Amino acid sequence: MSVDSFRRGRGDAGGDIGGGIDAAAVRFEALVREHHRSIHNHVRVCYPSAHEPAVVNAVFALLWQHLDDIPPEAVRTWLRVAARHEVLNGSREEQRWYALGDRVARLAPGEWESSSDIDHRMELEAVMSALSTLSPADREVLVMSAFDGLSSSELAEILGIEPAAVKTRLSRARARLRIAVQQIERWPTEEKRHEQRPV
Repeated sequence: MSVDSFRRGRGDAGGDIGGGIDAAAVRFEALVREHHRSIHNHVRVCYPSAHEPAVVNAVFALLWQHLDDIPPEAVRTWLRVAARHEVLNGSREEQRWYALGDRVARLAPGEWESSSDIDHRMELEAVMSALSTLSPADREVLVMSAFDGLSSSELAEILGIEPAAVKTRLSRARARLRIAVQQIERWPTEEKRHEQRPV
């Protein structure tokens, strides 16, 4: 992602083109390098029906436009708030649920895998399958907590609710995820039992 594609959005014709824009460009590029991958993953897992590239591009275009207004310590939560707003207000294109397939493909079995690697891959498969069965609200809060490592106060800021409500929502979402994982882990056993029944 290049700064050049965003320069016009800041109205950088004229004024302090030398120092100001160069400093902004350096900061922006550093932030893109630091957060681009995590925002891609965040959008892909939290909002699977959104058009991921369009949402991510819109988020970083907004970051470029508001760069001077965002303190360094707030960038992580600001990006996720922007992604959430972009999904809720803008992108309506349907997209297939890629998170499970992509993650499993990256952990595809191979000759080099140890038994612990295989166990880990199977656990991840079960969790990602279970996540795909949850509501968007449950999936959103779980992903931001577990994958993005956001605190309750950061989640509260992003979701626009009180920290106590975040803890309640997170607790309920974890309980529903546990049930979903247990159901997925039972399916192979139940299928085998069904296959072994006499006709």
